[in-house]
Amino acid sequence: DIPNSLEEYYQEAGRAGRDGKRSYAVLLTGHNDERTLRRHITDSYPERDFIKMVYEMLCNHLHVALGEGYQHQYEFNFELFCRT
Repeated sequence: DIPNSLEEYYQEAGRAGRDGKRSYAVLLTGHNDERTLRRHITDSYPERDFIKMVYEMLCNHLHVALGEGYQHQYEFNFELFCRT
């Protein structure tokens, strides 16, 4: 199985040289591996519609017009937001 992230690959590749001897890391992949990694990426984030819904709810909660508020700071109570 291929690693799920670059960090995981780096960690696994680093294990090869722990004995102090010269080592090489090689990653062989196929088309199925590419599909698997792409699926990991898309499954790691919420759907666009969900993000849009939360953004709209957040703007409503803060009384900020959609698309406004860039470079501004607002007081935000996460627990209160979640209750509404």
